[in-house]
Amino acid sequence: MSMVEKVARALCNIEVGEGGCDAIMADGSAQWQAYIPDVITVLKAMRKPTPAMVDAGAQLCDAAYSGKAVHAAWQAMIDAALDGEG
Repeated sequence: MSMVEKVARALCNIEVGEGGCDAIMADGSAQWQAYIPDVITVLKAMRKPTPAMVDAGAQLCDAAYSGKAVHAAWQAMIDAALDGEG
């Protein structure tokens, strides 16, 4: 399951309740799929980490990694999620 699907199902579960998100809508898609545009918007907004996020990541990494490397790694992870790889 991709990250986009995982988050879309989570948002659907908040609104519809557990188990209701696999219901088929009039257009033939599962109900959770209606949340995909919202998930993509949120992931795009998260693509640029805050300085505090970069600092937190840098503290967990070897000293060889700079804030720029942590920033790039975060963006690569978000990009993978947006591309359906994550």
